[in-house]
Amino acid sequence: MNSAIKKLLFLPFITSGWGIYVQCMEVLPHDVTYYITSLVMGTTLGYDYSPCKTIAVEKKIDSVACNPDGDSLIFSSGNEITYLYKISKELLSLFKENKGCISSVAFSTDGKYISTVSTELPFVYPGIVRIFKISGELLHHFSGPTEPVFSIKCSPEGKYVLMGSEDTRAYLYKTSGELVYLFTGHTEAIAAVAFSSQGEYILTGSLDHTARLYKNSAELIHTFTGHTDGITSVAFSSGGDYILTGSLDTTARLCKISGELVHELKGHTGEIHYVAFSTEGDLIATGSDKGIIHVWDAVSGKQLKKLKGHTSIIRSITFMPDKNKIISVSCDGTLIVWQRSTYSSDWTSRPEAALTFGIQKEFLKLMTATGHTKICL
Repeated sequence: MNSAIKKLLFLPFITSGWGIYVQCMEVLPHDVTYYITSLVMGTTLGYDYSPCKTIAVEKKIDSVACNPDGDSLIFSSGNEITYLYKISKELLSLFKENKGCISSVAFSTDGKYISTVSTELPFVYPGIVRIFKISGELLHHFSGPTEPVFSIKCSPEGKYVLMGSEDTRAYLYKTSGELVYLFTGHTEAIAAVAFSSQGEYILTGSLDHTARLYKNSAELIHTFTGHTDGITSVAFSSGGDYILTGSLDTTARLCKISGELVHELKGHTGEIHYVAFSTEGDLIATGSDKGIIHVWDAVSGKQLKKLKGHTSIIRSITFMPDKNKIISVSCDGTLIVWQRSTYSSDWTSRPEAALTFGIQKEFLKLMTATGHTKICL
C-alpha cells in the first residue's frame, strides 16, 4: 500500500479529531482495516517474525541456496556431495558427480535446475561446473575459472551461469560451457554476484569495498562505493530498480541502480554475510556472522525486527512470496522457518489470532474513550 493511500485512509481520523463514528470497516479489505488499526496503535506487529520450525541440517554448511518457492534447499558441507532437501527435511536427491570440495551452489530461477562449482581432487583448478536437473540427472559439466569461485548464480531463463572468482573477475558462461563474457574492473576477489529479475543486468560485489553494475553484455554502468570493508552479498529488487549490498563493515546499503544512496542500514554488531529483498521489494533482511537477522522497511530504512536463533554465520535468507515466512540457513548447521506473527491461515487454532484480536480490542478501547463505539471489524 503506497504512502498516499495510507494518508487518505487515515485523514478522516486526523481532521475530525476522532469526532466520528467508525462505520463498519468490514466492508473494507482485511489488509486495509488492519493497516488502519496498526496506524492507530503505532505498531510494527505486522513484522513480528518468530521461529516456528528449526531443522538441524548438517554440522557445517559451506554453501546453500533455497529454491524460489522456498520449499526446498540445496547445500554442500565441505565434501563432494550436494544435498537437495525439502524444508520438511525429506531428502529428495543426492548430487554425487563432484569429485572434490564444493565451493558454491545455486538454483535456476524456475527451480528446475541446480548448478555446482567444485575443486576437483587433488585440489587443483580450474573448478568444474556442473548443471543438474533437480532429479539428480547430470546435464552439463565444464571447466570454469582458474581460481577459486566464491559465488555462482543461474540466469532467470536458465541458459547462463554467472560466477565470481578470487581472480577479481566475473565469468558468464552458457550452460553448455561456452564462455560468453568476462567482467573486469575489481581489484580484489569477487565474493558475490547477482542477476536482475529479467537477466538484463549483472551485479558484482568485491572485497575491494565496491559493487559494480553491468549490462549483461559486460558494459559497466555504475560503480557503487561507500563501504569501508569488503562486500560479501549483493541483491537486486524484483523490479530491478534498486540494489542492495552487505559488507564486512557491518552495514548494508540500499541504492538506486543510478547510484543514488537511498538508505544506509546500520544496527548489526557483526559482519554482514547475506542480504535479501522480499518479493515486492518493500522488506529487506540482512544476516550477520553472529547469526542474527535484521528485518528492515525498505521505504523508511527503519529496522522492524531482530531475529535471534542461529549461532553462526548466516549463509542464506529467503522471503516467501507472501512475506509471511522467512527461511534462514546458517553455518551452525540449522535451518529456521520464521513465521510472521499476525498471519494465520487457521485463526481458530493459532496464537496469531489472539494478537489480531488484541489490536482490534485496543482500537475499540481508544474509540470508546472518546465516546465513539460503533466499530465493526
